[in-house]
Amino acid sequence: MSAVICPHCRVANCAFETICHCCSGRLPEVAGVKRSADNARETPVAVVLRKQKEARWAARILFGAAGMSALRGVIYPILVAHTPHGAFGNINIDELRIVSYSLAVAFVSLSVLARKTPLLASVIAMMVYLATAVPEAVTGEGLLGRGLISKGVMVLILGRAILSGMYHNMISQ
Repeated sequence: MSAVICPHCRVANCAFETICHCCSGRLPEVAGVKRSADNARETPVAVVLRKQKEARWAARILFGAAGMSALRGVIYPILVAHTPHGAFGNINIDELRIVSYSLAVAFVSLSVLARKTPLLASVIAMMVYLATAVPEAVTGEGLLGRGLISKGVMVLILGRAILSGMYHNMISQ
């Protein structure tokens, strides 16, 4: 692959790039190389704003996951108390509350970290969630006792946070 030298700072860049990765200056066209029309018009300020937007998305998603986890700690005990005995299987309500609120605290902390490193924070959130959810899903009884629907929704939400982190890292600086 050919490289193009930045006329401003003399650093080598990939021929497909339109903006220097070192000084953010415009790079000259290279014969025979097609560049994206979107990247060609994007200013360094626009790149920074797009990166910040993706980081904010990841942080908001993780904060929402914290809210969902805390809500689970409130709603499940109410559901268990108002359903026939055994409908949710053998659930230890105190243990469920501790796990739910601990996850909520962890997700809030990770949402703060996601402002700087959204991919790392999102991957850690997914790993922490799966470390608690998989054993619970395997040992639970019945569909409601295992909470498979809420666990599936949470995995999808955390997957979207990971996607935002990946977009954040893919945006060239």
